[in-house]
Amino acid sequence: HHTNDTNVVSIQYLIVSIFFVVFELFKLLATSLLWSLSTDITDSSKNLGYASLYGLSCTTGQVVGSFLSYYMLDFGLTTSHLFLSAAVFLELCAWCIAHIGARTSEKEAPTSSSQTVAQEPSLMEKFSVILMDRYLQMIVLYTLCYTITMNMIYVEKIAILEESELDANGAASFSATLNVLSAILTMGLQLLLTSGSLVKVFGVSFGLYALPLVTGAGFISLSLVARAPLTIGVFEVSRRVTAFAVSKPSRESLYGVVPRERKYLAKSIIDTFVYRLGGGLGALVFDLTKFLVTIGKHHYVQMCQISIIVVWVATSTMILNQMANMERIAGKAKEL
Repeated sequence: HHTNDTNVVSIQYLIVSIFFVVFELFKLLATSLLWSLSTDITDSSKNLGYASLYGLSCTTGQVVGSFLSYYMLDFGLTTSHLFLSAAVFLELCAWCIAHIGARTSEKEAPTSSSQTVAQEPSLMEKFSVILMDRYLQMIVLYTLCYTITMNMIYVEKIAILEESELDANGAASFSATLNVLSAILTMGLQLLLTSGSLVKVFGVSFGLYALPLVTGAGFISLSLVARAPLTIGVFEVSRRVTAFAVSKPSRESLYGVVPRERKYLAKSIIDTFVYRLGGGLGALVFDLTKFLVTIGKHHYVQMCQISIIVVWVATSTMILNQMANMERIAGKAKEL
């Protein structure tokens, strides 16, 4: 009986793991497509403002979902009721997507009746779109810098909490507090950024530069100030707010100058494969820095962090220059 119980638990664990991996991939892909769609149905001059509004809706949904889960369980409901509630919200999402699809199809130019339906591009065709486009390659590098440092900070937080005197409950409470603070501050800033005047002040360039600069300041604080929960807490909250409220709308607006077909092909790779690749590389980089610390090579760790930030800032500059050139070319083409 003990062997059978162990096998059942192993199968359940495998099913749950597969479910969350597949769900995470589809979530990333769906989010990517929705952000792409937002740039298609809005004016390019207003993309950043609308992107902030979309980001605000995402953050609001995250907060509302957390509170709903907490109060439903507090009132005595079970996780089965949570799954049913999630299914209802997913059905609402499907209803919204159907109406969005109908709206966008009305805006598209009518095609010839003899035109055949295009086949779904292969994975290699999607990669080739990125390999042949320097602008998309720079966006890939920017995304890698973002995800690598994101996972470095996450693993660093776990290490600092393990080194501290906090027990398991204290560490969980600390992380929950960071999540709440990040969500509240992000919502506030996103709400402000939906204003047209503030969007002009916080332009695309500010959004791209802000995240690497905040990340660099956080790494410096961990190296020079203290490796303490308070330090990593302030660092993580500042970075999350910057990432979701300022940087995310700017990153999504970068695709406004990319032709529609190439944009959808590239984003399906960048927002899934590249995003997860950066996560894995971030964990490897942290393991490397941890090894360097154990052998007393602290300066190599700082050099590694500084190198990533320098590459990140340089990539931001190249993206902005290339984006400006593409906008000028598009403007001249319209004049003709």
